[in-house]
Amino acid sequence: MLEEAAAHAHLSATYFSELFRQTLGLTFQQYLQQLRLKFAHNLLRSTMLPVTEVCHVAGFNTLTHFERVYRKQYSKTPRETRKLGKKAGSIN
Repeated sequence: MLEEAAAHAHLSATYFSELFRQTLGLTFQQYLQQLRLKFAHNLLRSTMLPVTEVCHVAGFNTLTHFERVYRKQYSKTPRETRKLGKKAGSIN
């Protein structure tokens, strides 16, 4: 992904990565992970896709890694988020 983004900007991957970090204050990989986590969070709250499928659709390779970084970001597991989404959906 980094190489593709750098090529699109007509920069070397190393230079693109450094400019990205200087501009946004986080690495390209950290930014990409945040986007993937937000996407997964929205899927868990708004669909009934299995957690494993959400994991893979959001771009994570392993469920273990996904669950670990998701919990770190949201202070709850993907399954806990899913339960909250069901409750919110039943109120409306």
